[in-house]
Amino acid sequence: QCLRLTGFTPPFSELLMSLNTPLRHSMLALAAAMLALQAQAALPAEASARALAQISANASRTLHAHGHSYQVRDVVIDADGIEHVRVQRHYQGLRVIGGDMVLHSGRNGAFVSASHTLMREPTVNTRAALAPGQAQRAAAAAHPTHVSAGSTELVVYARGDLPALAYDVRLSGEQADGTPSEMHVIVDANLGTVLDQWDDIHTG
Repeated sequence: QCLRLTGFTPPFSELLMSLNTPLRHSMLALAAAMLALQAQAALPAEASARALAQISANASRTLHAHGHSYQVRDVVIDADGIEHVRVQRHYQGLRVIGGDMVLHSGRNGAFVSASHTLMREPTVNTRAALAPGQAQRAAAAAHPTHVSAGSTELVVYARGDLPALAYDVRLSGEQADGTPSEMHVIVDANLGTVLDQWDDIHTG
C-alpha cells in the first residue's frame, strides 16, 4: 500500500516509514487528526478575512463609508458551511454603539446578506464640545448614588435615527435591592444630555 504523506517535513515522514506497520498506522491516524484540527482552526480566520473584504464590496448593504473600520468579534460556521461573522464598527477610530453587524456568507464563501440596525451611515464631527469631566458630571447627576468607574470613552452613538458624538461614562454602585450595578451612561458630547443608559449587571 502506498501512503502519501503531505504537510510534514521529510525527517518526520522517514520516521513514520521506519516504524512497524501497526504503530505506523496509529501514528498516521494521529497525524491525520492533527491536520484536520489545524484545518478546522483555520476556518474562522478565513471566514473573518472574507467577511472583512465583503463589507466594502457591498457598501450599499453594509453602510460602509470612508473612515469606517471593523473588528471581528465572533465567527459562527454552521454544519452546512454557512458563515456568520459579527463585527464591531468604528468611525475615525471611535467605537460605534449600535454599529455591530453580522455578515452572512454561503457555503462557497459568497456574500449573502448583512444584518444591522443602522438607519444611515454613522458619520459625525469627531470634535467634542464637552470635556470628559463634564460628561462624567452629567452622568453622575443622573445617578447620584453611583461613583465613577474610571472609564469615559468617546464614541459614536448610533442607536436611533441620527448618530451623535457621545461619551460612554462608566459608573458603579448598587441597585435598589443591593445588587451591584455597573452602569453605562451615554452623554451627548456636545449638549451634555443623557442619550441612553444601561446596566451590565442583570437580575433574574
